[in-house]
Amino acid sequence: MATAAATPSMAALTYQSRTGLVNNSQAMVVDSNKCPTQGPTSAFVGGMVTNAGATTATNITASLTGLNGNVYLAGGEVATRAIGSLNPGESIAIFWFVGYSCIQGAIASPTITMTSSAGTQTANLTLTVRKALSANAGGNVESALLGPGAVVGQTIYYDATYSFGGAADGDEYYLQPAGGPNFNANCFRLVGNQITASTLNSFTAGQTNRLYSTQGAAQSGSGYRISARYAFQYLCAAT
Repeated sequence: MATAAATPSMAALTYQSRTGLVNNSQAMVVDSNKCPTQGPTSAFVGGMVTNAGATTATNITASLTGLNGNVYLAGGEVATRAIGSLNPGESIAIFWFVGYSCIQGAIASPTITMTSSAGTQTANLTLTVRKALSANAGGNVESALLGPGAVVGQTIYYDATYSFGGAADGDEYYLQPAGGPNFNANCFRLVGNQITASTLNSFTAGQTNRLYSTQGAAQSGSGYRISARYAFQYLCAAT
């Protein structure tokens, strides 16, 4: 008589981009005419690390490696993050601040390596420098407000409202709380965001940990706005 032994359920970590496409590819957008003097030359890259297994994963770290001279960690950003533990089905947002050149089509193919009591899992990314509309034609930061206080370990909130013209079906929206190389990513670590309001159907109020989306249907006219609250962990004293 044949018998089979039950295989114990294990933890298993997965990664899904929230700053680019579901296949973990992301455009690193530059101004089509005036890079680097105008428009972004840096962006956050990241998404959700999830314990897709049936047991708790402990001692989790996540590392972003394999960047290059055209796409690189910026602002004092560190490659490796200590996450701690995740229960079965639990997720956590993780983001890295990345700078990039103005070279259209430049590509980096980094790897996110997740180690834990579940072993080692990896996710491959594709980051491509891509030209887009000049800032005035694409979108603008209409208002921004940094929350009060700064104590090491505290969460500081940054509220931003972006204004846009009309939208075509399939238009892409990259929301970023910082786009310049002088942002201090070593002291201000992005740990999440929430969409607080949107008149474009690409984003919905209440969505969390999402910096990228596409437009599902055309919306004509102008005066559309997306508002987001970003959460930063403050890591440095006297900064």
